[in-house]
Amino acid sequence: RIVYGDQSSVPLGDRGIPPEYRKAVWMKLSAADRLSEVYGPSYASSMLHPPGGEEEDPLLVKAEMDIDKDIARTFTDKMMEGFAGGDSRPERFQERLKMVLLAYARHNRRLGYCQSMNNLAGLLLLAVGDEEEVFWLLVALVERVLPDCYYSDELTGVTTDVEVLDSLLEHHLRTVYDKLKETEVPATAYAARWFMCAYVNVLSGRSVMRVWDCLFFDGPVVLFRIALALLKAVEGELGQVTEMDECFESLNSAKGLEIETLLQISDKCFGAGVVDAAHVDKLRGRVQAAKELARAVA
Repeated sequence: RIVYGDQSSVPLGDRGIPPEYRKAVWMKLSAADRLSEVYGPSYASSMLHPPGGEEEDPLLVKAEMDIDKDIARTFTDKMMEGFAGGDSRPERFQERLKMVLLAYARHNRRLGYCQSMNNLAGLLLLAVGDEEEVFWLLVALVERVLPDCYYSDELTGVTTDVEVLDSLLEHHLRTVYDKLKETEVPATAYAARWFMCAYVNVLSGRSVMRVWDCLFFDGPVVLFRIALALLKAVEGELGQVTEMDECFESLNSAKGLEIETLLQISDKCFGAGVVDAAHVDKLRGRVQAAKELARAVA
């Protein structure tokens, strides 16, 4: 149960945050509601109508071109079925998605637009619906919830976390680690996409929402717990493979797991006290120190 001050609370069950409360809870936990209050109503809409001359900014022009390329392939019709997040007709969905992404690119000129933001914003549109609230949740996800530098030009945050996952895999799932090394499947080949998309287009839409419930509660350590749970689920199957393509087939099969099963594996095998935020931060420090040393020697 999540308590808001002394007045109200939201019930939590085994199936995550009830859909009717999800928007409010995500806004609260991510501090997106406070950001919205600070900047005022209709801020995202105002980003779509900047003062004259800004349309020629080459960075914004490139961002809009990249957004146009990505939104057409963001979600399939099937993934959008059954969601109540506003008008989900493909053409209207793409129009709304572009509005959110372009507003973000103008809001944060340092990051602009990066691939995978379309997946984050797309799922938020399906879950939440209102473009203004989706915009602030995207701001909170990219700048507060997910690790630093996930969406920088160099993707340094992602590459660091992929190496952290590899270290966790070596310690907690040694047979899987050894098999992936034996078949020459690097962690970047699967985990970079998992992390950047926060499992959008990796798991089903409703499964991702359950993962995001955990992400907003516990922070980015959840990304590692889910990755390890996916790999744990195929541990036996991976033991039988001998080729790289067979490894990828096994990894893909894990995505079909029921979300309840995946979360049970995550909690039982890799929950608090096994894989926690402090340990992940310590491993990040080691990876970053090794990278700095390598640059100094080069």
